[in-house]
Formats: sequence, C-alpha cells, structure tokens
Amino acid sequence: MLDHPSSPVPRTAAIMAGSRGIGGAIAEAIAESGTIVHTFSRSGLAPVMQPGAVHFAGDLSSAADIEAFAARVSAVSPQLDILVNNSGHAPSGAFDELDDADWQAGFELLFMSVVRSSHCFLPMLRRGAPGSVIVNVSTFAALQPDLDFPISSVLRLALTNYAKAFATVHAGEGMRMVNVLPGFVDSYPMKPGRLARIPSGRYAQVKEFGRAVAALTMPQMNYLNGTDILIDGGLVAAGGRPLVRASLAATA
Repeated sequence: MLDHPSSPVPRTAAIMAGSRGIGGAIAEAIAESGTIVHTFSRSGLAPVMQPGAVHFAGDLSSAADIEAFAARVSAVSPQLDILVNNSGHAPSGAFDELDDADWQAGFELLFMSVVRSSHCFLPMLRRGAPGSVIVNVSTFAALQPDLDFPISSVLRLALTNYAKAFATVHAGEGMRMVNVLPGFVDSYPMKPGRLARIPSGRYAQVKEFGRAVAALTMPQMNYLNGTDILIDGGLVAAGGRPLVRASLAATA
C-alpha cells in the first residue's frame, strides 16, 4: 500500500478582542485562509465558529484572564502562528480633566495587555517559528496626536518601541512583531469633521482593514519586522487637518 502524504497542519491564531468591529473583521479574514482562530473578548462570542477553536470571555486589563486564555489555547493547539493584540478604546475626555485612574486604566488596556499576551503566548509562538508573528492594532494618533483620543495618542506610541525591542530580541528565532495603525474605520459612526481630514475621502471599511491585517500575517511578509504600518487613507500624510479640496485641485 502506498503511503499518502499527511495533510499540512493548519496555522493557528489568537485574536484579542476578536468578537466584533476591527477584531472581528481580522478574525474573519484570517480564518478565510483555513487558519484556526481562537478569540478573546468580553462576551466570549466569535464571528467565526470552527471545530476545536477556543472562545474565551475575559477582561483584557486582567493579567489572570489573559493567562487563562493562553492556557486554554495551549491545551488544544501545540503551537501558535499568529497573535493579534487588539484592545479597543481607552477612556476619553478633555486632556486636563483626565485623572490618574483614567491614565492607569488606559495603560493596563492599551499597553500592558500587549506585553502580557505577548509574554503568555511566547512559548507557543516559538513552537510556531519560523514565521510566527504578533500584530498589534495601534492607531494613527500614535504618530499624529489627536486630542479626541488623548490617552491612546500618548500610550500607543509606546507600542512602536515595544515592537522594535521585540524584533531586536526575537527576529533571530524566526518571530516578528509589527504594529498596524488604523485611521478612521466604519465600525464607528462617521463624523463630517473627521471625514474632511482624510485625503482618500472616506472611512476604511472594517472588512478591508481586516484583510489588510491578514495579509501582513502571511509567510510572504516574513521580512517585515519591528515597524509601524499606517492604514489610514493618507490621514497622517496630510497632517491630520481638514482639507480644502478646491485648493488641492487648483495646485495639481
């Protein structure tokens, strides 16, 4: 009897805050390639249901919840190929009215959740190397501060240097980390004042953002490491200011 080659082991991914919005779109796009997608969210719900996938209900600001999710995933998957750290939004308000509790909550949600999940999944990512990748969803405001999002503007800039440090330490093991910096995405209501600042003239569609992130996780992108990728329709390039399109046309 002839031996048939075994089927390749499917890639596995863990998506933090992966039930809806940007996280849900990323989960759907990554699953389209046949990747098994495990999700962490407050609800424990998932946009894609797959046999054997873990869907965990927890709080991203809780170290214990992140550790428990990593343990659940490890119990069903010998390795991890993709980790997406998506954390949603921090407290917002007038810059001078934010208090210590607001800044601490933002720090735990936006920065420490990335540090903790990256650390907890590191052994599994090592087993998935070469080619394992962590993608952190940051924001355009890390490069172009926006006072509508003061805490996010300040704290997500820390992810830039975190990714550089991670890449420096782990690139030799075949692991990588990149940050994606979205502009305005249509999972939230469109505001005319924000729309006027985008050279592309529209918000990103949440599904196209999910597909862009999924593309960055593919093996063909393995030389991309320790860097920020803007997906913002030219928002930062234009300086984040409202555009006078008649003037732009006159100078073209």
